[in-house]
Amino acid sequence: MWQRVAEPEVRHEATTGSHGTPTTASLSGYRSAVIAGLTVTVLYTALSLFCWQHLVATGVTTHMYRLNLGDVGQRVWFMAWLPFAIAHHTNPLVSTYMFAPHGINVLANASVLLEAFLLAPITELSSPITSLNIAGIAAPVVSALSLYYVLRRYEMRRSVAFVGGLIYGFSPALLQFNGLADFNLSWMFFPPLAVYLLDRIFFRQTGRPMRLGLLLGLLIVLQFFSGQEILLDFVVVAGPVLALAIVANPRQISSHARFAIKGTATAVATAGVLLIYPMVVYFNGPDHVATLGPKVMPGAALSSPVWPSTATGHGFLKPLPGTPWQHLFDNAFAGPLTIVLALAALFFARRHRVVLLLWAATLWCIALSWGSATRLTGSDPTFSWHAPAWYLSKAIPILKNVAWIRISILTDLLLALLVAITLDGVTSAIQANGGVWRRHLGDVTAAGAGVLVAIPLLVAGNVPYVGFESVAVPDVLRHVPTGNNGSPVTVLLYPPSSPFSGTPLAWQAVAGFPYRDFEGYAWHPQPGQRTANAGANPSPLGYIVGTAPGLSPSITLTHALCREFAASFVRNSVRVTVVIGGYPGSEPLTRVYDQIFGPGRRFGDGEIWNAANNRC
Repeated sequence: MWQRVAEPEVRHEATTGSHGTPTTASLSGYRSAVIAGLTVTVLYTALSLFCWQHLVATGVTTHMYRLNLGDVGQRVWFMAWLPFAIAHHTNPLVSTYMFAPHGINVLANASVLLEAFLLAPITELSSPITSLNIAGIAAPVVSALSLYYVLRRYEMRRSVAFVGGLIYGFSPALLQFNGLADFNLSWMFFPPLAVYLLDRIFFRQTGRPMRLGLLLGLLIVLQFFSGQEILLDFVVVAGPVLALAIVANPRQISSHARFAIKGTATAVATAGVLLIYPMVVYFNGPDHVATLGPKVMPGAALSSPVWPSTATGHGFLKPLPGTPWQHLFDNAFAGPLTIVLALAALFFARRHRVVLLLWAATLWCIALSWGSATRLTGSDPTFSWHAPAWYLSKAIPILKNVAWIRISILTDLLLALLVAITLDGVTSAIQANGGVWRRHLGDVTAAGAGVLVAIPLLVAGNVPYVGFESVAVPDVLRHVPTGNNGSPVTVLLYPPSSPFSGTPLAWQAVAGFPYRDFEGYAWHPQPGQRTANAGANPSPLGYIVGTAPGLSPSITLTHALCREFAASFVRNSVRVTVVIGGYPGSEPLTRVYDQIFGPGRRFGDGEIWNAANNRC
């Protein structure tokens, strides 16, 4: 990693004949690599299906996990939005189908456009519920395979590469984010591949720098459309680590500079050209978000990597009641065995400088994951002090928007690399004297270590997931009228979407966007403001649906209040209002609408009112 070395790729005896044709040895090696790759993919997939076994049993096409959270319903919405926007020739980067008429900036939210694009055929053939569930099953497989590929490029044994991918792809952070349908934080193909390309560009410097830069630039583009936050996290971690590596080897700056500059410039140019328009929309497009967090977010505790802490995972992300092992819900948990094996890399590595650099990066990630304050366990904030992220955010205000606990994803990657180095050293020592049985013993040792490491990670990852519910679109939503030209009208729906209810968003998406929703759940600026809000609209209409559960069943509006509500519908261009029956507040809200618009039209489990029929 510190000087020019041979290309760290798996060769598989890739020899050719006198006319450049592949020999039997090369074909055999290629066939072996393909079979091994397929086998690893099947094993990762089987483990992911174990995590989602209850979903598979209830129905991938009809059921959702934790739809009581707004994030999950929002992801269903985004999975459906991209193919809908493309089919209707509208800009997929902005939308007025949520928080109408002003709308939202799709890029300014965790819109997982890459995953929505890849799974668009499934969305069209089945439903966004199906595509979202398949994305959840595929997430740990994609992440694990990306590191498996990188470790194989470093000529590590297949068994070792498998364990490395297992530790990374099935880490608690990725599994827990995956349970919330946060594919921007669980489809983590970018970090391993980016680390490999940066190593090729800055240190090993083999191959063509412009080709490597092109690949890195395209990888950045893909990650941008999967989730922008991990890009920022990666820069915050990789920047100081690269600087440390360069400063530690000043004699090689001149010999490495030209290659590194060519590769970096190509990457920046590639990503810049392809992301010019998306970046304009992101930072200055319609309904873009100018500000988010006013202060640095809290993160993990000092004890989190070794033993789960109450510092994280409780509150909004608390497991469902009855979920086993609730106290092990900590995104930053890595496990004591993982830490021990990672430390052992200092003894088993042939190139200690690489291990020292990886450990420096790991400690930097752990320190950043503390967030605003360093706490011993998180249960008692008495003994705490400002953490590195607090000072970093003071210098770079945009970093206040970072959820620092998510840096744990990069911590997991680095620990997986270190564990792989240890296991590779152990298996090499076992196999040093040759013999088939020693070769198998080395693989068995690596596999055994992987099992011992993975079991506590899966437990802490809160799997297998439980608590699935069926998503059935209420019949009344399929009878919402359209405008005079057939265009969808703006609807005030009850129950509304919120951080604690993603069901209405899922209904709208599964139904194929037959209406624009006055409410929603996404970061968006209020009209005339720059500050972002993820809740309801601050208007009398938002007040109506927000306070409905507390209304008296016999409520009677005054004439003035009736007129004010009716006028608010007109001001906000809301043409239709809908109440779904069976929810707390449905009956009193129905009485309110009857007083304003007269009796509604009932369709199955709900009623529709035409907001133009003002009786006030």
